[in-house]
Amino acid sequence: MKKTIISLIILFISFNLFSAEGNDVGKTTIDKTSIKIGEKITISNELFNIKDVKILWKDVTLSSDKGEIISYKDYYKANSLFLDVVVTFFEAGEYDNFYVTIPIVNSDNETLYFYSKETTISVIELLTAEEKANIEKAEQIPPDLLKPEKDIAPFNFNIKPYIWIIVLVIALIAIIIISIILIRKFSKRKKGPVIEKVKKSEPYEEFLSTIRGIEFNDSDERIVMETKLSLLSEALRGLINEEFLSGAYSETTRELIYSLRKINFDATLTNEINRIFNKLDMIKFAKAHVILDELNGYLSEIKKLGLDINDLYKQSIAENQANFPKN
Repeated sequence: MKKTIISLIILFISFNLFSAEGNDVGKTTIDKTSIKIGEKITISNELFNIKDVKILWKDVTLSSDKGEIISYKDYYKANSLFLDVVVTFFEAGEYDNFYVTIPIVNSDNETLYFYSKETTISVIELLTAEEKANIEKAEQIPPDLLKPEKDIAPFNFNIKPYIWIIVLVIALIAIIIISIILIRKFSKRKKGPVIEKVKKSEPYEEFLSTIRGIEFNDSDERIVMETKLSLLSEALRGLINEEFLSGAYSETTRELIYSLRKINFDATLTNEINRIFNKLDMIKFAKAHVILDELNGYLSEIKKLGLDINDLYKQSIAENQANFPKN
């Protein structure tokens, strides 16, 4: 008999049970007690003066097997531990004395079971009885509206008498198409090739048009300033691409300088291009600090570089025309 009593005492100490009914332990707040099927209920449990515990969320149970846990979380606020459990029901009915059991392990490795406050949850159908009746009434079709289907008379069509007409029409269309093709080919041979001249802006004009609208201001945000620098860089690359080096758009600064030196581009201009592009890259990619005067200086330098590149381009065109005079 003594062994049985001792065993019961040990069992009671190992598995402590406490409830939110007692104000000294904690309290339970439920946001709603009447829901439709599938609607969520949040059961918030506040435990007073409890710290350094572990919540065994995987072992949380509901008093009714009709309920389902959607989510849960625990957090501290002031001196209280909050245990929030979100549940729902997928079957209508009245669930009396509904509560949640939450296992907690304290710092002494003891397992405690917290019971939320018991309450009655009312779960109703998604549709009311009146809504169901209206749907059933709408689904019922009066017998006088049901009419027997009329028999569809068979459609008989004999294509045989029209076969020769169809063949003649197809042949006539083919002759017309072939005739049009032959006439166009003959006309092109007689007139010779026609060259359509498309008016295209000069590369230097496009360069000036791009940088003309760029102006740096103290109020520019970093991203706006970097965008303007990118436009300057792309404008100069476009001028080089159109007048001297195809592919300048897609090359890095190092690749571009290597390509310019490879075609024996003017060494002074090459060094200037390398210097200004490295400065812009440091600002755009390395986030180097820059002031307004420096930005306006870069704008002036790129304008001058564009002019010098265009002058070199005109000079090379003049030399080519001198070396290869027209007959």
